[in-house]
Order: sequence, then C-alpha cells, then structure tokens
Amino acid sequence: MDTLFTEVEQTALGSVAPLAVRMRPRTLDELVGQEEVLGQGSWLRNAIEHDSLSSIILFGPAGTGKTTLARVIAAQTKAHFTEVSAISGGVSDLRRVIDEASARLTHRGSKTILFVDEIHRFSRSQQDALLHAVEDRVVILIGATTENPAFEVNSALISRSRVISFAALTAEDIEAVIHRALKDERGYAGAYALSEEALGAIVMMAGGDARSALTTLELAADMAAHRAVSRVTSNSDESAEDNKLSSDDKPAADSGLPISNEPVVDSDPAASNKPASSSDPASGSKPATAQNATPEQKEPLIIELADVMEAAPRTGKFLLLAAP
Repeated sequence: MDTLFTEVEQTALGSVAPLAVRMRPRTLDELVGQEEVLGQGSWLRNAIEHDSLSSIILFGPAGTGKTTLARVIAAQTKAHFTEVSAISGGVSDLRRVIDEASARLTHRGSKTILFVDEIHRFSRSQQDALLHAVEDRVVILIGATTENPAFEVNSALISRSRVISFAALTAEDIEAVIHRALKDERGYAGAYALSEEALGAIVMMAGGDARSALTTLELAADMAAHRAVSRVTSNSDESAEDNKLSSDDKPAADSGLPISNEPVVDSDPAASNKPASSSDPASGSKPATAQNATPEQKEPLIIELADVMEAAPRTGKFLLLAAP
C-alpha cells in the first residue's frame, strides 16, 4: 500500500530520473504509435480496458513501447502485477511467484499478471517452468523481447500465448514524442525549443527508437544550456574588462596630474542619462545575464544542430549526418 513516504520517495526518484523515464506514457491514450495493435477496437486494447487480458508476448525493436505497455497495464488492471528479471531471476523465483499466484487465486479469486522483460534471456528450463501456470491461467504472462520468439521462445509457451508484433516508430511518431517532452511538465515545460535541423537530426538518428530520441534530446539540451551559460560568462568578462579599461583612462583627482578646467562638451546630452548597463536601442540587443540565458527564461532556449551533434552517439548514422 502506498504511503506518504512512498510518494515522497517516488517524487525524489522522479526528480533525478532520465528524461525517457519521466516521459514514459501513463495511459493507453498517451502511447504513441502501434495503431494496428493498440488502436480503438483492437483486441489488445479491448482486453486491457476490460481487464480480460490473456498471456501475450510482445515482440519488436527497442524503444517501441513494449515495457511501457506493461507498465500501463500494471496501472490499469485490478489483477496483482509482479515482475521477474530474465537476467537475474531463476527457476526458484518463478516457482515462488507461481505458488503465490495460486494461493491468491484460490483464496481471493485474484488474478496475477507476470511480466518478464527480455524473456528470450530465459533458459529453456526457466521457460518450461512457466508452461503449466500459463496454460491453467494461474498467471497471465506478459513477455517482452527484441528477438524473434519463433527462435528464442519455447514453441509450447508460444502456443499458450498470443504474439504481438510492435513496429519501429515512424518519423512522425518520434516527432510527437519529442514535442511532448519539450512541452510537458514532466519534461522541459517549454524551456527549450528545437531548430528544424536539430529536430531532423534527432529523428533520423533515433531510427524509430523513442528512448534513443529522448536520450539524445536530453543530452542536447544540456549542451545548449552549457553553451548559453558560457556565452553569458564570456560577455560578462568582456564587459568587466571594458569597464576596467575605461576607469584606467580617467584622471584621478588626487594623482597630482593636471586636470583641465575646460568644460566637457557632450555631443549627445541624452546619452549621459542612460544607465551604464543599458543596451543601444538601435541594436535591438539585451544585456546578457545568466538568468536570461538559462532554461528559466521566458523565451525558450534554442537547441541547435551543433548541440545535437555533440550529444549524439558516434555511430554510422552520426558520421553520415555529420559528413560535409
């Protein structure tokens, strides 16, 4: 049962979580892409909405929403939701989960959904341990894999489940994910904007992987923020140096140097009334400060193509995009 301390812990963890984790969809309507399998009227959507899901194996590329869908199901179902790691879990862990699910079903009539991410990492004996529990619906299995189940999952387990194929997200899907992250309160809440070139670069390098796109966006935003702060610091240093040079040129009253009694004629009397920190109105520029160059500014900080190039992984796609 969630408590106040649980909520505080979740808030603390969320504040340091990567952008891709913070922006994980919470409902079916927030999921982007996969219209064929999750669109209105589809079998899978109806099963989830009516809490009548049977065992499924989600197969598709990384970053297409398989694990996210499992989290959405966990949030919506009335069944008990549990997860076993395919990397660290063993047969004993599976038997414990199955025994608990059987007791839950017998004494309370409550169903159990078992989520196994990267199920292809399970050995044959681990997969065999699930067969009877899945067949008798003691547990409802949700397996997720990037490998073809026909080669990596027991045929007996496949025959007791329904394989759902997820496709790589389209360019439009990735753009929608990026724009949501820029505007949503869980993301950047309008503090950043992307140039067209930067947006195109992120979409191309993502290759249909939403997680990869959000990771690149997060790193590029950090680069843009650092660039803005560096520019402000540089401008401040130059201004301080100019002021120092100007003050060195002024004759000191007690220096013993002759001071001219000639009146100083100002060619622009109005200029003498301008505050020292004001900018020339004709230039249209504003004095640079750390405040107006950071994400807290009213105008969004623009993430440029150069920021994306610095943040992008050095892959073949990166080299192709960066080539002159």
